[in-house]
This record gives sequence, C-alpha cells and structure tokens, in this order.
Amino acid sequence: MNLAYVARLFLKHQDLLRDYIRGLVRDPHAAEDLFQELGVQVLSHARPPEQPDDFVRWCRGVARNLVLHHWRSAKRDKRAPCEALRTAVDQAFEEAHEETAYWTECRALLAECLEHLPTHSRTLLKDHYISGRTLAALAADEGRSEASVKMALLRIRQVLKACVQTRRA
Repeated sequence: MNLAYVARLFLKHQDLLRDYIRGLVRDPHAAEDLFQELGVQVLSHARPPEQPDDFVRWCRGVARNLVLHHWRSAKRDKRAPCEALRTAVDQAFEEAHEETAYWTECRALLAECLEHLPTHSRTLLKDHYISGRTLAALAADEGRSEASVKMALLRIRQVLKACVQTRRA
C-alpha cells in the first residue's frame, strides 16, 4: 500500500487515536510517547487495512496493545485499569468514530445540495451565515422586510435539509 496514503489516513484520525490513548493512560507524557510509537508501527506495517473504517479500528487495536504493554511494564503503578474500563473506552470511541463518519457524509451531501441552489439563495446564505450580515442589512439591500428575509432563509434551510435527507436515503 502507498505509504503517503497510510500517512494521510493516520493524520486524518490522529486526534481520535491520541484521545483514545489518553483515555486509557493517565500520564500525558506516556500517552504522547505511546501515540508516537503508534505512528511508527502504523507507518512501518507491511499491509495496513485500506478502507478508512477498517484502518481506524486496526489502529485502535494497535494502540490498545501498546497501552496493555505499557501497563504491564509500568510496575510502579499497581492499579492498572480493569477490563470493564477498557471495554467502555473502546465502545465510546467506536461510537464517536461512527458519529464522525455520519457528519462527514452529511457535510459532503450538504455541499452537493448547495451547488444545486439558485445563485441568489447561495448568496443570501453566504452573506448571513459566513459574512455575518444581519437580517436588517440584508433586508435593506434587497428592499424587503426583515421578516421576509428571515422566512427566505428558513425556506432555504428546509430545502437543504430535505435534499440531504433524500440523498442519504
């Protein structure tokens, strides 16, 4: 597999993986060391999974093994977390990864739906939500009431919501 592709996947999910390790290791310095070791192992592995979801699960498994090894070698702290804690952390990060995938898909669909809006509607959204222009300023520019601009924004949002839901179905 292409090393650059693996590096991009790793960097894309580095925050999730770093937080996973921090959730299991109390010492922030040890957690950072383990994260760095995870990066070395991932990038030097001969055949990491190619699919992003499989890649993240595989990386979490490698990280889990590194953490377990860390706990076994850290004899100064006799209180290694129990299996129930490890299972709870695994479940929490699996759910977070699924949620991230959902929102990534929704953003991509929203971008597609935005492309299909009339130019005037896109401009109105951009001016209000990105440029931060007030309803009063937009209404004055268009010679409309604030209520009509507010209603236009509501209708545009409804159209976008329906478009995303239709494309997800």
